Amino acid sequence: MQIIDVSDPAAPALVGSLNTSGGTRAVSIAGNYAYIADNDTGLQIIDVSDPAAPALVGSLNTSGGTRAVSIAGNYAYAVSNDASLHVIDISDPAVPVLLAHSDECSLAVGICLLGNYLYIADEESSLHIYDVSQPFKLSVSPISRYWRIKLGLTDAYGNASYATRTVWTVPYNNAPSIEGIDISRESGNLANSVGRLHISGCFASRIYTLGTYAYLIGSREGVLKVVDVSDPAAPALVGSLDTSSYAYDVYVSGNYAYLAGSNAGLQIIDVSDPAAPALVGRLDTSGFARGVHVSGNYAYIANDKAGLHIVDVSDPTAPTLVGSIELNGTSKTVCVSGNYAYVACWSGGLQIIDVSNPASPVLVGSFDTSCDFVDVSGNYAYIANDCVGLQIVDVSNPASPVLVGSLDEYPAFKVRVSGKYAYVVNTYDELLIIDISDPAAPALFRKLGAMLDIRDVFVSGDYIYVTNNEFYTFYSYSLSIVEGREEQPSLIARAVGAADPDIYTTWDSMLEYRWDFDNDNVWDTGFLNEDSIVLPYHASAVACEVRDRFSATAKAEASIMGDVNGDGRITRADIRKMHAAMKGSVTLSEEEFRRADVYPNPGTEGRVRGDGKITKHDTWRLYRYIFGHILNSNL
Repeated sequence: MQIIDVSDPAAPALVGSLNTSGGTRAVSIAGNYAYIADNDTGLQIIDVSDPAAPALVGSLNTSGGTRAVSIAGNYAYAVSNDASLHVIDISDPAVPVLLAHSDECSLAVGICLLGNYLYIADEESSLHIYDVSQPFKLSVSPISRYWRIKLGLTDAYGNASYATRTVWTVPYNNAPSIEGIDISRESGNLANSVGRLHISGCFASRIYTLGTYAYLIGSREGVLKVVDVSDPAAPALVGSLDTSSYAYDVYVSGNYAYLAGSNAGLQIIDVSDPAAPALVGRLDTSGFARGVHVSGNYAYIANDKAGLHIVDVSDPTAPTLVGSIELNGTSKTVCVSGNYAYVACWSGGLQIIDVSNPASPVLVGSFDTSCDFVDVSGNYAYIANDCVGLQIVDVSNPASPVLVGSLDEYPAFKVRVSGKYAYVVNTYDELLIIDISDPAAPALFRKLGAMLDIRDVFVSGDYIYVTNNEFYTFYSYSLSIVEGREEQPSLIARAVGAADPDIYTTWDSMLEYRWDFDNDNVWDTGFLNEDSIVLPYHASAVACEVRDRFSATAKAEASIMGDVNGDGRITRADIRKMHAAMKGSVTLSEEEFRRADVYPNPGTEGRVRGDGKITKHDTWRLYRYIFGHILNSNL
């Protein structure tokens, strides 16, 4: 490169030069920099703030070398010898960065930038027009199918000649493509599970947490387990006590754990030393203690056919029965709020008892339903009904409870309420988080997957504690600790391999996506810029359509692997159907077979997954998924 002083047009003078080593073919000036199309060495950026001493500050070796260049703002447009157009970010001249490229411009002989359009003339007498209004979205402008242009040539003596030629633009209207859809969970079956503890020798039926400890009881063994959960990612068993009786419920208050011990009645355990829990008190309730709740100096016992018993526990070593009331049905669990005890009496429904005088409890109201479990928050009682699901009852007037809302899609047998959410265990062994901010319209907010034989759930602070029996063995279960953060989704669908042949960029945000969550040919969203979306929990299949800037489209479909029966869940029902198919008692449809064939991954004989047959290996993979040992995307 040579720099000539033309301040005196009559006496141009060479003032500086720089050997760029590549064979300079073209130059473009912007500010204090010269941008050199340096043939084989690509783009060279020269600081010419001192014309007498030009200095190389940056370079980018484009594919095929560089033969022409034009500058606009922070971008350089360079044409290469291999018929490529490159868009280069030169906001930092010392570190030019390739943003996008197109391979459709032929061998350029000239380049000119006017406004938002880049004009390139090539050796084949063609003119290419590029819309560069957004440089990282390089595209050919669909202004016209052809142009009539006038070309002029002037020789060294000033003689001019002209020719008119029809120049066709390249028709950039090829349809986009999409390879498929990936459906995955963020981190395991429980979408944001942070800790798990395997415990043997106990069939966990209830859990209660207080402070940094979780207390679990085994219903068949009567064993109390104390787990340190101060580090939720690493729960540790620190103590245990064998009470030698069946235990159905546990409530912890202060330094004591209160157990509903079936035929053994109420048992009180000192847990001030978590490593050495000790039985300090016991009371025979003359019934079958199933549920317990402690409020103040009293323990309230749901006593099966014997109704509700109220026990003075001001001295834990000498509990004393102070009052009782017989109730209709089977008293299973109890929750106390204010002056009222709310008892889940199964077929006897919800019974509401005034306990302002513990020595003389009085039945004041009832609600006819099948009530397995009850929790109370504010003016509402939340009922787990294994026939109709979650029921929400207004108990602001205890004498006249009124049903105000329900969610009957998921039969329920456990419910815990915390803040604006109800945490429900359903009969599909799934943990559901239900938004109850409007009690009249409860809505499924999130589903934390399926585990085998969930026994109980408890919510404390930012964490959800879940117990489940493993593989239906009576002496083995797990405690899972799950973060309850709202922003964590469960299932995500992501378009894979979406591309537009008309555009060559390092990212392609010109494509848009719309989604059909159940693949029923009705689009559930409009076109969006994002290539992924959080799926609703009912989704069992999903379709995605991708659209380019010319409104050409391509479509892909996917179903949730492992969801054999297509109900949007992966549960034991899917495994049972697979077993039936293996025995020959049912025949799977083509789609059901594809969902069931999850082993191996990657597949055989060109399959993404599977080996073309349903075997025990496929069912084992579903079991591992249900336990959270593998992700949906890895099925």
